[in-house]
Amino acid sequence: MSRTNFYDVIVIGSLPTALMAGGLLRRRGYRTLLIQQDGLSNHYKHGNISIPYIPTLLPPRNHAPIFEQVLQTIGLEDPVHQLGKHEALDLQVITPQNRIDIPANLRALETELHRALPDEKTQILRVLGRIQSFEEHYTAYLEAQTAIPARGLLASSKPKKTIRSLKQFAPPELESWPQLLRILAASTTFNTNVDHLSRSLFTTGHLVLGLIRGLRMVPDFRKLLFDGFQKIGGEVQRDTIVEEIEFDGRNPSGVTTLHRSMTFRCTTLLSAVPIRHTMDLIPLRKRRRRMRLVLDTVRPSMSMFTVNFLYPTECLPLGMGKHLILVRNPDEPLVEDNLLRILCLPSAEQPDTTLINLSCLIPYQKRKLGRAYLESLQERIRDTIEWIIPFFKKHLQSSSSPFINPVAEETLPANSPWKHHQTYETSQHDTFNETIVPVETPYRNMFFCGPEVMPALGLEGSAKTAREVVELISEQNKIKKIL
Repeated sequence: MSRTNFYDVIVIGSLPTALMAGGLLRRRGYRTLLIQQDGLSNHYKHGNISIPYIPTLLPPRNHAPIFEQVLQTIGLEDPVHQLGKHEALDLQVITPQNRIDIPANLRALETELHRALPDEKTQILRVLGRIQSFEEHYTAYLEAQTAIPARGLLASSKPKKTIRSLKQFAPPELESWPQLLRILAASTTFNTNVDHLSRSLFTTGHLVLGLIRGLRMVPDFRKLLFDGFQKIGGEVQRDTIVEEIEFDGRNPSGVTTLHRSMTFRCTTLLSAVPIRHTMDLIPLRKRRRRMRLVLDTVRPSMSMFTVNFLYPTECLPLGMGKHLILVRNPDEPLVEDNLLRILCLPSAEQPDTTLINLSCLIPYQKRKLGRAYLESLQERIRDTIEWIIPFFKKHLQSSSSPFINPVAEETLPANSPWKHHQTYETSQHDTFNETIVPVETPYRNMFFCGPEVMPALGLEGSAKTAREVVELISEQNKIKKIL
């Protein structure tokens, strides 16, 4: 425990938004405590190998300026010391008909399209050109110092004049996109919390360009955020659960933890867990009607399921990239094993071995099917990978999933996939930024930066949310930047 149990700000949760906001608060001189709360680890053990639950893919450099500014402010990345051991990853899309390499260089992409998709090349380049024309205006809009997300519960931020001026650059409707671009649009859901069918074309086009320009793989990104936060003086309560938010009159005054039965006091409270979990922490008599109204407008839609394989590097097919999108039937819904993201990482513990991470999106309503459904899905994924890696099972060293454990048949494992990378469906989207829940709450000194705030932009939205909420806290407390 710290020497004191009083803090300027307590942050509940350990998702990237919480860690970025905590780092920005420390840079401004706030005594900040982060309580892990969600219990989500970065890695799990299989044998003697440490395997990441879900490797993190960062936006390409210069694609998400706000994200890069936040990382630079908290001391995690700068022009000299940059995250990611490799350059941006070129993408491969594999369907029953084609293997399409998608290089970041537009001229090289044009050449590849001429080889793999000559009949669709012109249409693909035309739609990409429309998206690129809009991109400069969209990025400038995101960087503008406007109140994003919208302040006030159920408030909206719909700049009609800006929308009218940008419509001339808008890409065509998603249904008319060429098949390759529709697959890329669906694949962006692996990196955001809103399905591609539920968000605006503006945001989807921005995210598709990020895929084409090459995402950066950083398996230990959350650990880097944790270490960076502590390095600049932030305090962390690991493996601690908040049981209840304490109140002094109308506003929060601190939190009480479950296992240690300890109370931490604060001036400001920042919740970075899903709004449903936040509501559970507020005593019944203190729950405001406006919070309940927002809660009723959002619900989980999908989660991410992952399976990991250890495989000899020398047995991988020549030309197989490190970031692949695998589609078995492009005409069927792009969920479950019909849309797989494959990431290939070197194994630190076993030289000459590659860790192959396969992820797919699973409908949230299928959680009631329990363990049997997850085991069946895992077997289908194993069968699918042999489609692109001949004799895969013959050379396979080991396989595991963080969500398949030896537990009773009628129960889900403790590390349930339904908690990981949830996507949401709602009627509360903001026109450009897809804000479901704003940062301000009905409580004067409590703010929200959970995954439902700007979920469609992924880590870029997390960074903008963190910056916005820190500005609000600074305005309220009148503390200037001092670090």
